[in-house]
Amino acid sequence: MNKFFSLWKGEVLRLWRYKITFFGLLVSVIWLVIIMLVSEDEANSLLPQILMLDSGLMAIILLAAAYFYEKQEGTMKAVLVSPTSPIVLLMSKVAGAIVGSLISLFLIWLTMLVVHNAIFPILPSLLFILLITIAHLSIGYVLIYISHDFMDLLIKYTGVVLLLFVPIILVNLDIITDSWEWIALLSPTFAGQRALSHLWQPLSETDLIITILFLFAYPALLFPFYVLPQFRKEAISA
Repeated sequence: MNKFFSLWKGEVLRLWRYKITFFGLLVSVIWLVIIMLVSEDEANSLLPQILMLDSGLMAIILLAAAYFYEKQEGTMKAVLVSPTSPIVLLMSKVAGAIVGSLISLFLIWLTMLVVHNAIFPILPSLLFILLITIAHLSIGYVLIYISHDFMDLLIKYTGVVLLLFVPIILVNLDIITDSWEWIALLSPTFAGQRALSHLWQPLSETDLIITILFLFAYPALLFPFYVLPQFRKEAISA
């Protein structure tokens, strides 16, 4: 456990040194400005989308930037050849990547309180943000391992984002009806937005559980069956 926290601390400091955290906070400032410029009702309607974009899609691109930056500097190789278990190394990197999403959540919550004198439930939102970020990070690692470099990843990332947003568009246009909405849940972006919307427009207990299960499925399948084996392979080749 001490080894994990030591690695996590190093990962957080590394993200700050690479200015990944800084750019993440810069994006958060944009969300804060939007929240300050709109009414309370408008802010509440926008928050599920804002939180989803920040903790999901932004998390992927920041993870990729950190990975290729680290690889370029050669620090990735030094970390991989350390005597620490690949599982612990991967967990520390995921935990480090989550920090930015949690900081952004707190800033948004604080802005709602100060500007609109309104708050949303912080503990449920914290749990949702953790699950959404981890789900999207699992996809981020898949994109990393199938990409040759950062530019190649950006091209694939653009296609994936479009694919993840299609269910949201189809549901909003009522092309996917309520009885078939489970198909849209195959997109973790839609599932994440649906889970966050529960904070303002509560879902039934069954719908909420199904939404969470779909979100949980991505990291539960991708991390042990694809990401971790690829991470181990990279450690061996290093």
